[in-house]
Amino acid sequence: MNHALRHALVFISSATFAIFAVVGCSSDGGSSDPGDSGDEVSADDTSVVLDTIGIDTIGIDTSKPASTGWLKTSGNAILNSDGSRFHGKGANIPDQRGCDACLGTPDPNEENRRIDELASWGANFIRLGLESDAVKDDVVNDASYLKDLKAVVAHAASKNVYVLMSLWIDGGIDGNELPTAESNKVWQLLAATFADEPHVLFGITNEPHDASDDAVWKAMNGTTQLIRDAEKKVGSQAHIVVVQGTQGYARDTSYYVKHPITAGGGVNIAYETHPYNPQSDFDKLITTPAKSLPLIIGEFGPVNVGGSSVSVDGNPAVTVADCLALMTLARKLEVPYLAFTFHMRCPPNLLVDDSKGGCGLGMKLTPTSDWGAPFKSALAVPW
Repeated sequence: MNHALRHALVFISSATFAIFAVVGCSSDGGSSDPGDSGDEVSADDTSVVLDTIGIDTIGIDTSKPASTGWLKTSGNAILNSDGSRFHGKGANIPDQRGCDACLGTPDPNEENRRIDELASWGANFIRLGLESDAVKDDVVNDASYLKDLKAVVAHAASKNVYVLMSLWIDGGIDGNELPTAESNKVWQLLAATFADEPHVLFGITNEPHDASDDAVWKAMNGTTQLIRDAEKKVGSQAHIVVVQGTQGYARDTSYYVKHPITAGGGVNIAYETHPYNPQSDFDKLITTPAKSLPLIIGEFGPVNVGGSSVSVDGNPAVTVADCLALMTLARKLEVPYLAFTFHMRCPPNLLVDDSKGGCGLGMKLTPTSDWGAPFKSALAVPW
């Protein structure tokens, strides 16, 4: 969910998808036509991007053994390096720009402090939402931003916390939140930068919407191939690439059941859903696709129930009880899950706002009583 009310919550019933309301507060910087989502970046362009961070472009070393900590997919499962199921659980954390709260005072140390706190609640998995309102602010064009992200990821990895790095807001993403040639440059650079970091997963975009299944698939497949090409050039293992649901603002992953991503041989691909929905929709959005796909629940939280929830006119209520039921189901199905959001002004909020309207540097990290506290208790359940 971008900012407080950036995207439209779409109610998905057991029989049909119905859009009840679209809300604004958009800060999309993308101006590309949806048809540009399939734009290709040549191998020469890839080399140029990799050269910007001083990494030689070399062939993949096929003799390189799998390192401890690397995740992989097999069938419908995400596995640890020892073959056991990855029981990832945690929450979304906006990057050091902080859901617009910290644009003027980005501080990776504050980001690390919040990761530590979330880990103390029982998290071993975060979704790090990268925020670049304009292309000039992304990692390709802002070296300090990339440096800070490297510090944050290194800190999370030192705590054995896995990081789903996602282009949450990006000036190169188009109006349907599909990747373009511009955002693909970001992924080429990130794939090279984090080539040797097993704790990183790559989440291509945030919430595709208002585009055909085929258009979303082509955009996702194209970006995945560019990531694989970038990994090959630096001799990296294949990280898990996470593609988002094709419909309903990333809710619906069903198209991928019969049309899985094929780039890179389809190796190490996971599929992300954002089920801001009541329990009656869980079978369609979670249980059924999880039978076939390595699924990740990338966002969820309470909607239209007051307090810390997000408010969207015309959409059904999603209660905290629904969210706790989702966590129980995810554990049963062995599907990793990430709540929204470990922040104080980016609802649904897991933290009390003690920032006095600021960034919240050093503020006490207190769970909200209605969402943060029950989530914290449920997160502590052994899994």
